[in-house]
Amino acid sequence: MERIEADFTQTFRDLSEISLEDLSSENIPDVAWGLKSCQKSKKMKEFIKMYVDRVREEGGRDEDRLPKMQAVNPRYILRNWIAQVAIEKAEEDDFSEVQFLLEIFKNPYKVNQEAEKKGYGSPAPEWSKKICLSCSS
Repeated sequence: MERIEADFTQTFRDLSEISLEDLSSENIPDVAWGLKSCQKSKKMKEFIKMYVDRVREEGGRDEDRLPKMQAVNPRYILRNWIAQVAIEKAEEDDFSEVQFLLEIFKNPYKVNQEAEKKGYGSPAPEWSKKICLSCSS
């Protein structure tokens, strides 16, 4: 994953939301953008096949596996671009986004429709590629 610069958090979250059947048939939806990016790599395809084989060998079922994985693989993490949105609003004395993020990160494992609308579970927007945060930001 490091070699292909996959998003680790999103890739593991995607694994927690996709059935073994879909993983084995390489039926990865576009919304699973972390895992989708891994399909470009032959080694990652081999890893996914080994993962599916191992889960099946151990008698794993989606009904058990998916909720367990979702409980430990967050849907949301504080990414630079998300923090930047909150910072910009706070600089205008609007702390609503800071409050919203505080609520989201109390349970980052649960899908939040408002966070989804804001794109917080999506790839970083193009404008965010220019952000450079430091410890003093």
